[in-house]
Amino acid sequence: MAHWLVRNVWNFSGLLILSCSVGCGNESADVTGSITYNGSEVTNGMITFTPTGEYGSVVGGKIQDGKFSVNGVFPGQNLVAVVATREFTFSQNSEEMRTTAPPQGASGADKSWKDPVDIIPRNAFGNNVAYDFVAGRNDVSLELKSPPLPN
Repeated sequence: MAHWLVRNVWNFSGLLILSCSVGCGNESADVTGSITYNGSEVTNGMITFTPTGEYGSVVGGKIQDGKFSVNGVFPGQNLVAVVATREFTFSQNSEEMRTTAPPQGASGADKSWKDPVDIIPRNAFGNNVAYDFVAGRNDVSLELKSPPLPN
């Protein structure tokens, strides 16, 4: 009786280990690629991958010089969001602030003014769109475009 019990426990343990190695979630997608917006590379920003199903975690990474690499993306359909901002240089003193700020009453900033707003709108074509990824290596090229102008 004890021999039968030990043999069945051993067989069950082997089956459990085998099934976990096949489907216990150890597989993930590694996504690398490039990002452009209106034909120019996105020099600095963040990219996130949000699974559209019931399972998986949001993961993300840094965009640098138009390239990104993110490991641990949940395989399947993911909503891909890109955020990039313009460089913002703070003035070191009041005099520098006066010389770089747009003139009072001007309708816009001069070329020396660094605007900190997002350069890729949430509704840009190709942004916040679902893409399918498989376990293992995935190479993508994201070519984002300006959204349509409102009527």
